Amino acid sequence: SGKEREKLQNLMQIWDLNVKDYAVMEKILPEDVTIYRFYARFLGEKSLSLEKRQEMLARAEFMEFERAKKEYHAGENDFLYFRLKEALTHFKSCVNALDRINFYQSLVHQTLIGSSEFIELRKSTVLNLAKCQIEMAE
Repeated sequence: SGKEREKLQNLMQIWDLNVKDYAVMEKILPEDVTIYRFYARFLGEKSLSLEKRQEMLARAEFMEFERAKKEYHAGENDFLYFRLKEALTHFKSCVNALDRINFYQSLVHQTLIGSSEFIELRKSTVLNLAKCQIEMAE
């Protein structure tokens, strides 16, 4: 929400002016994709540690990938029980999450997301999207 975003912005401003210890910020930030991306943007706007910024983006992408896998499995489950609209929603959500991944992990030399696992998940999701659409058209 707007108030939460403002509080987070204020916290980061105070941190920037007084502390600038990245370990402290990592301990107080909740593990959340949106917050990690917000923090990375803040670091970029302040021209602070590029390495830390890329690391936070890589972590956010990993969380996004984990969410995409959950959406995929939920979609598969719904598809098995012919809940086609729900399955379609889950598969679309999975594709949207995968589309937000730019592989910042390669910039920080970490392998959080396996490229073969990413490719396989994407292919399977697109295939299942097509199956849903075919079933719904019948």
